Amino acid sequence: MMNMDILLQPWEGLKPQDKVTYIRWLLFANEQGGSQCSIASLAEKLRIKDSTVRSSVARLYSNDKLASNDEQSSGAIVYPQVTYNTQAQLAAIFQILGVGLVLTSERAEELAKRLLKAVLVSLADELGIIKSVSYSYLSSITGMTVQRLRRYKNELMDDGFILKFITGGNAPKLYKKSSSICIIDPKIFGGSRIELQGFKAETLLRCQPNQRMTSWSNVTQNKFGFLVSEINQHRLADRLYHFFDELVSQSIRKKLTPGLQSHNREIISMTDSESVNKALSDIWTRDIDIFSDFFLYIVLLQIEKNKSKGSFDIYFIRTENSCYLLSNIGGSYTGDIKVIDSDSVVFRPDSNEQPWEI
Repeated sequence: MMNMDILLQPWEGLKPQDKVTYIRWLLFANEQGGSQCSIASLAEKLRIKDSTVRSSVARLYSNDKLASNDEQSSGAIVYPQVTYNTQAQLAAIFQILGVGLVLTSERAEELAKRLLKAVLVSLADELGIIKSVSYSYLSSITGMTVQRLRRYKNELMDDGFILKFITGGNAPKLYKKSSSICIIDPKIFGGSRIELQGFKAETLLRCQPNQRMTSWSNVTQNKFGFLVSEINQHRLADRLYHFFDELVSQSIRKKLTPGLQSHNREIISMTDSESVNKALSDIWTRDIDIFSDFFLYIVLLQIEKNKSKGSFDIYFIRTENSCYLLSNIGGSYTGDIKVIDSDSVVFRPDSNEQPWEI
């Protein structure tokens, strides 16, 4: 099967639709065993609009992505040196790029968005987490402007393709040149996740980690005089809130029984200040314990329902409207939480499954 690291190669001087054309041509050449054909024939075979293919081929020639021949209407692809993605990622990338579909009605804008989605899948790990990414890097490999990428990012968040995006920054004390963190829905490539729609964990669990951090930062100015100014100036609150989510994720993994062989995962949103990291961990101790106990019970139910065996990787995140448990346990569920009484709640999946009593 064809590999997709070509998605991450530099693309300066070219447009996003050129990369979609190039990749589809690579796939066609790989499958058919040939790489030369006329523009008209190529457009027909790639199922992309003739004018789009013609313009893309011209730019690909001028940027040495095609080897010229005696006919200006055809060319041979220059194959890159690349490695292989996972089979699940490849299948998702092929689907996103519309391999096998007719795209003649799609404009350059739609092809560009397909490209960005495919790039994000290629960058993500098996839980959908992209640990470090920047708009400048995405611009260099897609040919899109930063402004355009920001707009697409917002649209992909509205569509649910991107579950969470934590902007990077350059704060002298807390985060020096930190890149953005992007989390996409692992369902896109067959991953496992539970979504608790509209679930405000803080209300149900009677703890407010975000508010606790804000209150703490306001009363610790003598010890951490830079804290509030850096958080506000560099808009770091969301990154620090995500630090809490990662500490909860770590606690869930640690609480799994040894036989389940939980994964270790690096915490990517901790600050550059060890003293701040420790202070936050300390003030959040009770909240972390309450959150992780609650979500651990959901994880154990998921393991039981899917008859899964370790080792397990688990990642908890909060978004504006939901909570998610991303994992490699198996099965994907979306639903809401309903309080039954003071001691129990149930998770009600949208599927025909019976409610899970928690």
